[in-house]
Amino acid sequence: MLYPKRNLTPLCVHLWFLLHDSLQFSRGFFTHYYAVMEQIVPVLAWGFLGTDAELKSMCNYFKDEVEALVCDMFDASRSRYTSVDDLAQDILHNSQLHYDRLCQALEGALLPDPPPCS
Repeated sequence: MLYPKRNLTPLCVHLWFLLHDSLQFSRGFFTHYYAVMEQIVPVLAWGFLGTDAELKSMCNYFKDEVEALVCDMFDASRSRYTSVDDLAQDILHNSQLHYDRLCQALEGALLPDPPPCS
């Protein structure tokens, strides 16, 4: 990319400051959500827009798993809406399932290839 990081960093800091400043509750859900996104978004942006094919593939897999988790949350066959406790259990179960899949994918991506047999 032609944009040096030193030019983008002040812009990103300013944008995150505006988002945090516009929140109604300083310790609410969106405060925590934006704190997580502040760390994740640059990596995902680099992964989707950068030139590293392996990182792009991993980011697409991550995106697909997050989309699948959201679909599971709103699928009546995967999440029971009978009570708050049932729904919470199903969301936790589905979250753990997708988290485990992501961990397995990361382990496979981060482990070095075994040396060739001679």
